[in-house]
Amino acid sequence: MAFSRVFALSIASWFDFLGLIFGSWHYSGRVLPAIPSFFPWDFTLIPVTMMLWLKFKPTLNPFLKLLFILQ
Repeated sequence: MAFSRVFALSIASWFDFLGLIFGSWHYSGRVLPAIPSFFPWDFTLIPVTMMLWLKFKPTLNPFLKLLFILQ
């Protein structure tokens, strides 16, 4: 289980960084001035969502989970 959280965290951070570089989106506000704006999203929201999917719907098709997460 811990590997899936670390994997989700690293993939989310990588895609978010690429989106920022290529100008696909931007973050207008800052939660804390010392950390990047995408930190709260990538390090809490996305891994927690993945953990909840794994906990409450373990038998659901993984491709359906992926499609839901990517939307």
